[in-house]
Amino acid sequence: MCAAASHLTEATNRLGLAEFVDPAPRRFHTRDIQVLGAERLTRALTEAISDPRLRALLARLEHRPDGPLGHLPGGIDQAVDSVEILTQPGRRRDYALLLGLQA
Repeated sequence: MCAAASHLTEATNRLGLAEFVDPAPRRFHTRDIQVLGAERLTRALTEAISDPRLRALLARLEHRPDGPLGHLPGGIDQAVDSVEILTQPGRRRDYALLLGLQA
């Protein structure tokens, strides 16, 4: 998995969309696990966004305690693994709003 993520990071670097991100895997805190640390790539790509509408969206996210890049909003299925929630649109919307995510 790390090798694939490193290759994708190298490809992204070659596109020149953002500042260079070191594609080498690194240790996960003090554990003996290698990770890419993809938040670095997310941060570089997000900081390179020049579209004013997308920049405004990021600015609106700054009120979040983890900041605009701590956890960019995604879909509810990224945070919840409950059939009862994911298969019922009303519940999905309610939980998504509660978590600050998209339904």
